[in-house]
Amino acid sequence: MIANRLIRIDLTSKVITEEELPQEVIRTYMGGRGLGIHLLQECSPERVDPLSPENPLIFTTGLFHNSGWPAAVQWQVTSRSPLTGGYGGGFAWGDFGIRLHSRNVAALQVTGSSDRPVMIHISSAGVELEEAEELWLMNSHQTCSALSERYPGSSQAVIGAAGVRKLGLASIIADKYQMIIRTGMGAVMGSKNLKAVIVDSGEPEDSSGLLSGDWQDLTSRLFEKVREHPASRRLGELGKPMLIMSKNQVGDLPTRNHQMTSFESADKIDAYAVREITRRNRACHNCPIGCIRETVTETTETEGPEYEPIWALGPRIGNSSLEFLVQLYNRCLEDGVDPIGLGGVLGFAMECFQTDVLEPGMKIEWGNAEDIINFYGEMFSGEGLGYQLRNGSREYSLRHPESSRYAMQIKGVEISGQEPRQSQAFGLSLAVSNWGGDWGYGLPTMDVASNHEAAKQLFPGMYPDILKVNSVTGKAELIKFTEEFNALSDSLGICKFACPETYALMPEDLLEGYNCFWGTKLTMEEFMLLGERIINLERIFSLSSGIGPEEDTLPERFMQEEITVELFEGDRLSGLKPTGEYIRSISRIGEMLTEYYDIREWPEGIPSRKKLESLNLF
Repeated sequence: MIANRLIRIDLTSKVITEEELPQEVIRTYMGGRGLGIHLLQECSPERVDPLSPENPLIFTTGLFHNSGWPAAVQWQVTSRSPLTGGYGGGFAWGDFGIRLHSRNVAALQVTGSSDRPVMIHISSAGVELEEAEELWLMNSHQTCSALSERYPGSSQAVIGAAGVRKLGLASIIADKYQMIIRTGMGAVMGSKNLKAVIVDSGEPEDSSGLLSGDWQDLTSRLFEKVREHPASRRLGELGKPMLIMSKNQVGDLPTRNHQMTSFESADKIDAYAVREITRRNRACHNCPIGCIRETVTETTETEGPEYEPIWALGPRIGNSSLEFLVQLYNRCLEDGVDPIGLGGVLGFAMECFQTDVLEPGMKIEWGNAEDIINFYGEMFSGEGLGYQLRNGSREYSLRHPESSRYAMQIKGVEISGQEPRQSQAFGLSLAVSNWGGDWGYGLPTMDVASNHEAAKQLFPGMYPDILKVNSVTGKAELIKFTEEFNALSDSLGICKFACPETYALMPEDLLEGYNCFWGTKLTMEEFMLLGERIINLERIFSLSSGIGPEEDTLPERFMQEEITVELFEGDRLSGLKPTGEYIRSISRIGEMLTEYYDIREWPEGIPSRKKLESLNLF
């Protein structure tokens, strides 16, 4: 089934229109991330306030949704970010995107702002706007429960208190437990007085033609390939918290706002600790991995958390209580708060307190549960340190320059759980990301996971040097490749953990799928150009938003404060062994950045006319 329906809703005028997307647009941008930036570039006024009615909020489904493709469950939200002022986006997994696609929806584009709280209801009867006054002050869990009762079997994307109050750290919550976490998409939704998008249950349109013959053979084979991949099996066994252990071992688990690179209490919050509170494992639709954990503690029943929230609400803030961590994470789900962003501003505030740069009377100590709860409450109260940091550490540090050295943010987005002095590739990836300091944009896991098979196949001329985590050799080429690989998988709608995170599926698998889907004969070079076009389009949007190459950098800590790195051999799946060698390391972002710009044909960080013309973007 090829979803080609574009629904446009102007909440100011209450006008709903529909159109069919041209097949050429779908072939070029596919869905998800690619289609999202294409539509955003088309309809977003230049440098418009992200919280203004004119800023579009765009939900997009993946090209391979409902097709039988393994783990094709990732969907996207795209808009102008309140944190960066430029390109913003986020992805989630689960049923919402699948359900939206089953209604033949490739994209839902929302502009304007309603004069009262509303929700969008998509069903077999059509698209309707409904009143949402009684839901407006409910948290996300209450909202999803109320809507599930009203519309049995439906799927919902909603906002909680953070979105209602338009906090920069606001996320969108889908079906209680899936989060569009980063870049403030929940605030954009709240600015439109849009409480929820509901998609009724329903069977997908007849896709028997697509799911027959060569396509079915291909998807069945790839399902088994993902299922049997060692990384998939490990993820199924331990879940995403397994990264806590391996990253702590090699000094890649940032602790206390990146002051240290390992956490002394990692064993209290790692995958084995999470296993003790796990009620059951489950998988998303048609996923052979099954990495989701339903967890139960003395105070909380929830789903998750995964590695990034565990890190952000654990080592980053000096918290070793798994009970409190899960409780705080569930509060983030209920209120629609980005847990990575929350951990970022908490770590920033704690280091400011540690170094006596907070305003007199303000107190927030490492790992102190009472201080953290007070801070969290202040985010919604309109006063206090929490309220001052509701839009991230950059905004606060601009008002208080003495604190800026402790703001671990890139382009206004709190940095995710990687250590750029340990992983040179991740340092470059975070610095050049067009949506700020987030792991999901470039995701260069090949070297940190010591993936020899992928490196041999994809970079034979630079193997094995490209796997040296602390070396800059080949890292610019690696980031160019992983950015484009991610752009492709994000647009097809494939979960990152079946694709660029693990290399269970390789680029040639995606190419075979694309050609089989359309009946085309694209070469690998032509296919990768589709990903390169998306990256360049995102770059153009960022530049037009005033985000220049000077922001392709890292917080000064990573370039000035050395860490000691122990060298290991082996890989993270079969086990790492220390070599007994140690090196002192800082991020060498400057060396890599110049090479990256050259490879991309971005002189001084700006795409050349020749490059844009070659991608039909000029």
